[in-house]
Parts: sequence; C-alpha cells; structure tokens
Amino acid sequence: MSIGDFFMDIAKLMLPGILVAGTVFLLLNKYFQNENQRRLFELRSSSQKELLPIRLQAYERLTILLERMSPNNLILRVIEADMSAESLHTFIVTEVKAEFDHNQSQQIYVSAELWNMIKFAKEDTIKGANYCLATLPPNSSAVDLSKLIFDYSMREEYPPVYKALLYLKKEVSELF
Repeated sequence: MSIGDFFMDIAKLMLPGILVAGTVFLLLNKYFQNENQRRLFELRSSSQKELLPIRLQAYERLTILLERMSPNNLILRVIEADMSAESLHTFIVTEVKAEFDHNQSQQIYVSAELWNMIKFAKEDTIKGANYCLATLPPNSSAVDLSKLIFDYSMREEYPPVYKALLYLKKEVSELF
C-alpha cells in the first residue's frame, strides 16, 4: 500500500463525516435563526398587546385636549357674566397652556407629525386670542372678544385644531 492509497482511504472515510457535519451545522444554524425570528415576533406581538391600549388612551386624551382647545368650546367653558376682554383672554391663554402641559407626556405614543400639529393648534389658538384682544378697544367686554375670536377661528375652512383632529383620527385608523 502506497502513501497515495493510504491518503485516499482516509479521504474516503473522512469525506462522508465532513459532509454530515457540514449539513448538521447548516441545519442547526437555520433552525436557530428561525427560532430567534420567532422569539422576536412573539416579543413584538406581546409588547403590541400591552402598548395598544396605552396608545389608544393617549389618542383619546389628545382628542379631548383638541376639543377643549377649540375656540368655540374654550370660550363657552370659561366665559362668565360681566367679564372683561382682558380677563377672558387671560383665562383662554392660561387654560390652553394648562391643558397642553397636562397632556405633554402623550407625545411619546403618537407620531411626531401629529404632535407638531397639536403644538401648532395650541399656538394658533393663543395667537388668535392675542390678535383679537389687540384689535379691541380698551375696556371691551368678554362678549366682544368672544365674537372676534369666533370670527377669527371661522376665517379658515379647516382651522389647525380641526386639522389636528382629522390627522389624529387618520392615525388611529391606521392602527387597525
């Protein structure tokens, strides 16, 4: 028996073992990859089950915020008899800022675009109240200011509060 025959016999014996070991390695590698993907999917699925109710609650709270920030609802909620325009203005600005500050934590559950729309709606409401107060003569009544604010908010076909509400509803519908 020559050295060439000896190495040929060893190669004949080892080749099937190497092929089996390689096949086992590839199958186990594929199995572990599939297991990791399955576990990640289960983790995401269970986290979605826990996160969905929290996100829906955030959307509900932001809907209430936008409704309360709407000039029509806001004025009807804070106006009092014999109130001056300056007092109504102060109440409006304070109320909008307080409502917004109270709900700032909800921004982590909604898209950045929606949150920016909500911030813009807040700023527009305050800007409108400031503008309307500035156009009134001194010692005007709250009724005069409220009429101006109603008119100001009706200038646009879709005020920012309304746009934010529409976008919020669209974003919620995409969850299902």
